[in-house]
Amino acid sequence: MSEDVEVEPVVPVPVPVLPEVPEVPEVPEVPEVPPPVVPFEAGATGVGVYLINASVRVELNTFEQIGQAIYFKNNSNATISWNTLNNSDWGITGEYSSPEISNNTIINTAEDGIRLQNYANATILHNNVSDNGGYGIYVRNSDILIDNNTCNNSVIDGIYVEKSIGQISNNVAQNNGVWDIHTKASTIVLINNVGTIFIE
Repeated sequence: MSEDVEVEPVVPVPVPVLPEVPEVPEVPEVPEVPPPVVPFEAGATGVGVYLINASVRVELNTFEQIGQAIYFKNNSNATISWNTLNNSDWGITGEYSSPEISNNTIINTAEDGIRLQNYANATILHNNVSDNGGYGIYVRNSDILIDNNTCNNSVIDGIYVEKSIGQISNNVAQNNGVWDIHTKASTIVLINNVGTIFIE
């Protein structure tokens, strides 16, 4: 006859209650801080556009209170048009290139409005280059066409061309400090210009 075996009751083990984990607050987004805008001051040495061996279009820009607004060299056959250059040290300057410079307003520069030299074979059309501290347009050792520009009220000459070949036509140059149009040691055709002309 089998004996009954007593089975001890199972005592339940209490499960500890874990504390609630608090919700982590959302980290607010940090707004992006734009880089500081550093204005160019009059007399600065900064350059607005600097071109080396670049065939590009520089159009519809405004340059104010900058050292040199647009500079190009070494076969930079650029089209520079419809820009406004105001109160800079120099306007458009370049050498060893063949640019077309048209329909720009270049006023109140401390030095020359447009200065091209050293085989800058340029076409300069329909620009207002006035009230500049040096020459309005200065060209040396280049082949040029200067046509339909306004070059008034600059301290030295409105248009000055030296040791160059080309044509100066249909320009209005008046009230400049020395000569309105001045050519020196150049082979230039002068057609239908308004202003005093000095040829040497």
